[in-house]
Amino acid sequence: MCKLNKFKLLSSIFGLLVSTIAGFGQVNFTSSNLPIVVINTNGQTIPDEPKITVNMGIIWNENGERSE
Repeated sequence: MCKLNKFKLLSSIFGLLVSTIAGFGQVNFTSSNLPIVVINTNGQTIPDEPKITVNMGIIWNENGERSE
């Protein structure tokens, strides 16, 4: 197999893996034994720079119950 075909094959596999892993970046759950941090960007994307204003909340039950 020539070097160009190997490069195309490896690039395709790498791209597929990265796109699959990127889909797992968001987790939707409704209860946890740990505090839940909720960040609402109001529809904005989160870039590296500049910073954006968001609303943040923490859901935590101190009495040992699951946070929901």
